[in-house]
Amino acid sequence: MTTRPADGGPIATDWGQDVHDRVYDPKGDYSGSGTTLSLTTSVQKCDIGDGIPGSPGGWLDASQDRLVVPSGEGGVYLIQFTLEFTGLTAAAGSSYRGWLYTNGAQDEVGVAAPSASGAVARVTACGIRLLTSGDYLEVFSANTGSSGGTATLVDIRAIRIADSLPS
Repeated sequence: MTTRPADGGPIATDWGQDVHDRVYDPKGDYSGSGTTLSLTTSVQKCDIGDGIPGSPGGWLDASQDRLVVPSGEGGVYLIQFTLEFTGLTAAAGSSYRGWLYTNGAQDEVGVAAPSASGAVARVTACGIRLLTSGDYLEVFSANTGSSGGTATLVDIRAIRIADSLPS
């Protein structure tokens, strides 16, 4: 026997009417890049928004290769990015890294250590961040052992999961 109300009537559950009526409408944005970056040992910013449909939330600042939190969209976000590295070399001590930068400061890091020359690797890193209006997200990459290989930003996503952090 069901406890669901008929025709939009009230519901009496352990969760209450608020949970019953809540509509899941996540805020946030996503984008990517079709541009390949030739890697050096220097940390370089990846292109965001080139050739990839996206940015439905309107966060993309393509001229600066970043996502910018719009006014009124602050909150707690799950941030995730994926980089694809190609043409890797298996040199001793060499690794391919991708970093998320928040407001110009290094944050999350994803690391690929190739097992064979010519290898292809994808790395994904994610974290939860409290973002406010005007905060911006960028992705950087480098080959830490020697120059060589390429990196392409597959995607970057910011999905709002809460209004604020628990106290």
